[in-house]
Amino acid sequence: MERSPETRSLRDYLRAIRARRWLVIGTTLAAIAASILYSVARTPVYEATATISVRPDFNQSQSQAPTQGAAGREAAVVVTQPAVLVAASRMLGDRTPQQLQSDVTATAEQGVNAVSIKAKADTADDAARIANAVAAAAVRFWHDEYARTIGLAAKNLSDPAQARAYRSQARIIQPMRLGSAAEPPSSPTSPSPLRDAGFAALLGLLLGVAIALVRDALDQTVTDPDDLESTLGFPLLGYVRSDILGTAPVTQNGTIDVAEHLDSFRILRANSQFLEGDRPLATLAVTSPLPDEGKSTVASWYAYVNALGGKRTILIECDLHRPVVAGGLDLDPSPGLTDYLTGGVEASDVRRSVMVEGPTAQPLTVVPAGTPTPGSAELLATTGFERFLDEVAREYELVVLDCAPLLPVGDTLSIVPRVEGVILCVRLGQTTRDQAVAAKDALRRLPERPVGLVLTDSKPGSEYDYSGYDTPRREEAEAPA
Repeated sequence: MERSPETRSLRDYLRAIRARRWLVIGTTLAAIAASILYSVARTPVYEATATISVRPDFNQSQSQAPTQGAAGREAAVVVTQPAVLVAASRMLGDRTPQQLQSDVTATAEQGVNAVSIKAKADTADDAARIANAVAAAAVRFWHDEYARTIGLAAKNLSDPAQARAYRSQARIIQPMRLGSAAEPPSSPTSPSPLRDAGFAALLGLLLGVAIALVRDALDQTVTDPDDLESTLGFPLLGYVRSDILGTAPVTQNGTIDVAEHLDSFRILRANSQFLEGDRPLATLAVTSPLPDEGKSTVASWYAYVNALGGKRTILIECDLHRPVVAGGLDLDPSPGLTDYLTGGVEASDVRRSVMVEGPTAQPLTVVPAGTPTPGSAELLATTGFERFLDEVAREYELVVLDCAPLLPVGDTLSIVPRVEGVILCVRLGQTTRDQAVAAKDALRRLPERPVGLVLTDSKPGSEYDYSGYDTPRREEAEAPA
């Protein structure tokens, strides 16, 4: 029943993300909070950079033609060699060569014969001090190294004048020069709370979206009305908002409790009239796959709006396992249907009248479940119940039966063949796809009756909330069962 990934549209993914938007928002905020805590806990790291310029012929043989930046690349490889770091360590006095090796990097500058020596430390002053010490040690080391090499060459010369020239050159040669000294940085390079929070927000958002989509893929509850409607093949009659579940349309004096919800049931009334084409259905069973899916709420309100519209309507409570209609309407629960079917009272004794206020309204007649009786569920399969239905069907324009759920008990299966249509209530986010399909299969084994879907527990403001449109679409109402 669940759509395969190949058939899921962008709208499906956006709906899944929207349905779990608080998960996405929470994951994003958690990632930002974690990044802030991590930034606060981290020791600041400062970086300072000193530069040295290099002779064009540095460390190259005379046969090589100097190229732009080649000397800088050669120097970057050897400027932080162990001998240089040992010398810098002696100059600093508080850093070992091993520490300098991990805290200092040398990089050739692009296109010029220069090297950047970058040092990191816990304070800005230390970072500048280390970078300058390594630069100075490199300049001195390679001056001494070149001077020693030239001095050795001078010893092998037979011409005293040429030897003196070599020694003079050794004193002034500078294979490297300090280009710019490192200055203490004004702020640490890490942590960077704003940058880290930005990256954390992006990662948290992506993670939240991924979790939302995975949960949607694993979620077997009904969340997509279009998918459910196409899979079951039943037309969708309307939605019932979550804040109306468990309420009754009238109180003891007949006034409306939640007047703003009447429109959703007027839409349900209009759509259900065309469930069997152009002929309005006179007897309707209201049921659901499992308990707590809002069927009793739908049955009570549906019967009420029909009476409000001027139709002679009777509501019969046929859920003898968990009767709630009488309590919701503030009526005496007995005598009721069970009392009549067992022969204890007359048919007129089990009817209650609920006043409905409106210019064309008719009183709503209610038959409560009655006194609990052992084996009372079997009473619904008797000829006495069938005669009772025939009697009220002749007297009233609409008979609404609040029936037990389809899957746990078999009561409703004996009622469906005696009615003209069925309203199947499915609760969003609670009823699973398998349960909805199982309910359809249970109805399929019975004589064919038109079935309409009502989705309950629609969240106010959601895309499925009835508010925002005033009348049902005729083409949807006339969709075949």
